[in-house]
Amino acid sequence: MALGKSLDNILGDYFGEEVVELSETKATAAAKKKKAATPNSSTAPVDTKTVVRDIAIADIELSPYQTRKQFNVEKLRSLSQSIKESGLIHPVIALERESQEDGQKPYLLIAGERRLRACGDLGHKSIMTVVKLEKELTSNQHALLTAMENLQREDLNPIELAHTFEMLMETQNLTEDGIAEMLEHSAQYVKNYLRLLTLTEPVQRALENGLMGEGQARHLVGLEDHIQLQLLDIIVQKQLTVREVQDLIQKMQNPLKEENRFLKQVHNISNDYYKRAEKLASYFPNSKLKCSGDDTNGKIVISWGK
Repeated sequence: MALGKSLDNILGDYFGEEVVELSETKATAAAKKKKAATPNSSTAPVDTKTVVRDIAIADIELSPYQTRKQFNVEKLRSLSQSIKESGLIHPVIALERESQEDGQKPYLLIAGERRLRACGDLGHKSIMTVVKLEKELTSNQHALLTAMENLQREDLNPIELAHTFEMLMETQNLTEDGIAEMLEHSAQYVKNYLRLLTLTEPVQRALENGLMGEGQARHLVGLEDHIQLQLLDIIVQKQLTVREVQDLIQKMQNPLKEENRFLKQVHNISNDYYKRAEKLASYFPNSKLKCSGDDTNGKIVISWGK
């Protein structure tokens, strides 16, 4: 995703020039520092406040501002293989806590959860870390950095992206327009994602897990919860397209406006029973309804398809 301000720029704003290249190893960083100390060197000195060291993975707590809940297993395996073959090129970034409350770990992750997970999967006990003091970063800046790292990746699912926008609004005092300006998108783009958070939990989970598409889900926004759940079952079972979802919703909302939708039949069941059968049949695309019998003993047959 294109960002109005890249993660590197934001890191530079908050941490100064010491973040220079997160790709440099401890050895190259030391070489730079040595060269900077040499008289007549044209290289600017590296900020001595920068601390890059190996930290025990068990001592690093994940960011509370992380909105990414799902990590692609194959991509993590690929990253683990790359680290195994070439080593960790980019260190993670963590805050060193000045004091710890019960249950807290000494370090709090700011950026690099995928790298942390990959190294953990490889069985590494420690990981190369850019360490900053807790007082050097406010909670709002921490939230922004975590969000920016996520937004630069392409594999956020729609619900994770919506939660990221929501978190930015809460922690950065941003409006939808403010987020849109930062991301170089329209306010409608941001609004469309935030509206997904009004969907029922089962629909959100289905969207997160890829059981339905973003386009299908957007058409469920604003519908009553029980209608969303009914449509969810049909969409998942029949793998409906966006257009088919639109048509189905229109038929559900206006079942009597379609001429000859259900042919009137000769039967002895009450009008109330027949109306209920019509409504049930309207949930299925291209359905046909046949009723027989009476209120005491009857049969309702619903068929659908071409």
